[in-house]
Parts: sequence; C-alpha cells; structure tokens
Amino acid sequence: MDDFTLTGMRAADGGTRLTLYVTGRDENGAPDYLTLTVLSARLPHLPTVGPIDPETVSVLRHEDQICRGVYAGLRALSAGDLSVGMLVRRLRQRGIPKEAALEAAGELAARGYLDEKRAALSEAERGIAKLWGDRRILSELSAKGFGQEALAAAAERLGEEDGGARCAALMKKKRLSLPEEPRGQQKLFAALARYGYTAGEIKTALVAVFGQ
Repeated sequence: MDDFTLTGMRAADGGTRLTLYVTGRDENGAPDYLTLTVLSARLPHLPTVGPIDPETVSVLRHEDQICRGVYAGLRALSAGDLSVGMLVRRLRQRGIPKEAALEAAGELAARGYLDEKRAALSEAERGIAKLWGDRRILSELSAKGFGQEALAAAAERLGEEDGGARCAALMKKKRLSLPEEPRGQQKLFAALARYGYTAGEIKTALVAVFGQ
C-alpha cells in the first residue's frame, strides 16, 4: 500500500490507549484496512483524520506492537515479578518483535510495573528457602536475564546469610551421611558443590553436622 487515510480514532482506557482506523490499498490495488492501537502518551501529537504518509503508518505499526507488548507484559507481571530478559522472552513467544518487546519492557519499568531489583530479591529468597548455595542462586538469576544492578542487590542480600549454616541445614534435611571412604566423601562434597556451596561452606557444614 502506498496511499493511506486515517478514517477515525477511538480512545480507550480513559484515553490511555488510542485505536486508529487506517485504510489503504494493497499491492493489487484492493482496499486494505488497518486497526492500530497505540499508547497515547508515546505519541508526539494527536493524529488528525485525513491522508497519512507511509512513514507515519510504519511508525504507528511499531507503536501498535509496543502497545500489545505492554499489555501482554502487564498480564505476565500480574503472575509475579520478572527480569527484563524473562519478560522480553515471553513477549517474543507471543509474537512481539524483539525491538518492540524491549521498548515495551522499558515502558513497564518506567511506570514502576517492572522492578528487576525487587524481582531478583524475591528469586533470591526462594533460593534461600530451597537451601541452595549463593553460587547456584546467583547463577540462576544470571540465566534468567537479570542485570548487574539486580544481581548486586541479590548478592548483598545473600551476604547477610550464613552459607555454612544453610549448607548444614540442607545436609540435615536430606539426611546425608558422611561416608568413611575418601571416594564417598568426594561424591558428597561434589553434590554439595552442585547446590552452589563453596569449599569453605561445605567444610563448615561438615563440622557442624558430623563434628569433622
């Protein structure tokens, strides 16, 4: 389509969204109709009914994707906090292009709906409750796409914990025993390391639980 006309507009959500009705013609000259919904606050000015150039239509198409991303993001966040990376992946799974998904995430962060630090701290608390070691918790957060500031906040929270005591609690919960042979002890050590505990934390836990 080369020629477009904005034939009408309708406000929604108290003016938060604006639905635009655009007509044009496809490459075969047949009438084509577009219904684009955009976030009013992102528009530099209110469109006017009448002819509209292709560049503006292209911008409005992109804004329509961002708007869809914002509302899909709100639904995703209503189930729990997410990192920017996690949210962008979910939006892309719903057909939102990467650039629009990133901008939608930015909009949600700017409006206070997406708080990576809060989400990272919540994830860290869940890791603590599972009796994971700090290394595993931070590795999981990194894999979920949390940024450096969120990771630093989680690391600071974990620093308030006693890793050795948490490791000992895990051993007691799993009812782990201390093998007599060196090979068995190595396997126990490796298993605790996979939970994210350091060598120092494991040794502290072994002393606390087995006295050695």
